[in-house]
Amino acid sequence: MEQYDVVVVGLSALGSAAVYQASIKGAKVVGFESFELGHNLIYGAPEFVALASTKHSLQTTSSPVGSGKAGQDAGRNGMDLEERTWWPSERLSNELNEFLDALAPKRGEELRTITCLYTITPDRQFIISELEKHKDFILALGNAHAFKFAPAIGRVTAELALDGKTTDDISRFGFPKTPCWDGYKQGNG
Repeated sequence: MEQYDVVVVGLSALGSAAVYQASIKGAKVVGFESFELGHNLIYGAPEFVALASTKHSLQTTSSPVGSGKAGQDAGRNGMDLEERTWWPSERLSNELNEFLDALAPKRGEELRTITCLYTITPDRQFIISELEKHKDFILALGNAHAFKFAPAIGRVTAELALDGKTTDDISRFGFPKTPCWDGYKQGNG
């Protein structure tokens, strides 16, 4: 059996950055991904193919000058991923529209609504940490906004895997001590 210095499971932005950073440090690295390269798990659904393929042109041609984006982050709309629909939550849409009506009573009409999923921890921080009972396993999760930090997170995880430490202070990126929000289904968020 072939031996590797680092094994990365999940080749999203964070995993791919970890593979790259470990390899430029001279490590023998292998990466595993459960999906075909180039997959688009969330926006690959038939309902979103048109939106995903025209996202940028929609933003530049269908929105009047001066239009804005309003969104609700962490809407606590727990759901079963196997039964997910692409339709906006009526409850969340109503809450957002009530807020906008109070904020800007003369606002224009709603142009379009889209939904998205992402993972988030209760403290809204990244997780970059060794597993408590398996110190040779390092977990890096991104809390929705990690994509912007993929190069740095990849470097940190490569340092942890190869050197056992990192030059960055990651003390605030351990596993959250608080439980998931009430009413959330385990694993969703």
